[in-house]
Amino acid sequence: MASLSMLRQHDVKRLFAYSSAEHMGLTTFAFGLGGPVATFAGILHLVGHSLAKSSVFFSVGRATQEARSRELADLRGFLNRRPVLGWSILLSVLAILGMPPGSLFLSEFLILTVSLEKAWITTPLLLLGLGMAFAAIFRALLPLLYGEGGGPCSALPLRGLTPVFLQLSLVLLMGIAIPYPLDPWMQAVAGVLS
Repeated sequence: MASLSMLRQHDVKRLFAYSSAEHMGLTTFAFGLGGPVATFAGILHLVGHSLAKSSVFFSVGRATQEARSRELADLRGFLNRRPVLGWSILLSVLAILGMPPGSLFLSEFLILTVSLEKAWITTPLLLLGLGMAFAAIFRALLPLLYGEGGGPCSALPLRGLTPVFLQLSLVLLMGIAIPYPLDPWMQAVAGVLS
């Protein structure tokens, strides 16, 4: 349902709010599958989502402040006009879409794998939802980065984007190798919940 709602959005913050609902549905699906792998994937998805989505809202929030609008039609061409801000938006959105090698890719891959093993009949619906969410966000992302026009932009200082790149580094790191203090904790939680 959240993926369907994303396809109709014109407000960028609502688009990503429905994206959060879609990710929480995916996490709930993982917990519903049960077992240590699915539960671990759900926990990993929650942690990765919290980092990636906060970087999305931070970057997109900066873009809406500069454009003085939340309408997607007014948010265009940030990669050309404001390259650092454009790159922070691009990398944040790619992270939230689950592009490899980020932690959301790993968690979604694990959820799909367990889904095929335990509840294969639900896998096509899961893939359909993921595909619609990807299409909705990607459709909004291209004009946001490369589009022509858009309203006037007030250039705010970009030094506040440091947390975005720090969070994205953590999402990338967790997709490659989950850091030591976090991995045993997540496995312990998965053991308790499964």
